[in-house]
Amino acid sequence: MGLMFHGNYPTRVDEKGRLKVPAEFKRVIDEKYGTQFYITSLDGKVATVWPFEEWERIDQKLAALSTHNPTKKKFLDRVRHYGHRVKMDGRGRLLMPQLLREAAHIKGEVAVIGNENHLIVRNLWAYRKEIEEQGGLGADSDAPVFAPLKPKPHLRSGAIALPEPTQPADAFTELRAIRISK
Repeated sequence: MGLMFHGNYPTRVDEKGRLKVPAEFKRVIDEKYGTQFYITSLDGKVATVWPFEEWERIDQKLAALSTHNPTKKKFLDRVRHYGHRVKMDGRGRLLMPQLLREAAHIKGEVAVIGNENHLIVRNLWAYRKEIEEQGGLGADSDAPVFAPLKPKPHLRSGAIALPEPTQPADAFTELRAIRISK
């Protein structure tokens, strides 16, 4: 797969709505992609920044679907509402679509999160609040989430064992404890 976007880097969106692409992601862009991007959102809460080459792959898959496909129609309605094709300027900035900036409160400090072949841009304070509501990122707070994934010494190498409920009602309790929300 080669170079991909990974990590989370805070940056700024200036008063003119230009996102300064973090240097770590700019390096991937310079080595793998051109200067054209498609910026959109499915929900108006976060922006997705797609290198145009990656967005063209999505377009090709959509083109193979019937124009009467209801899922395709719904997807296109959402991405067209916020979507714009933009070009990165010489200083590594992308102009975020105004409608999306307003809907997702993307101004000032933002989090830019690498998601393999595209970037996610979120209001930094909303992102931090969501992490806090989910219990933070510390090792202690993630124990219920990752505990079932720890290898068990009595199982073959690399195997994972989920906890076994002691009573039928406990099965739902255990599932709620390890559920990761979107």
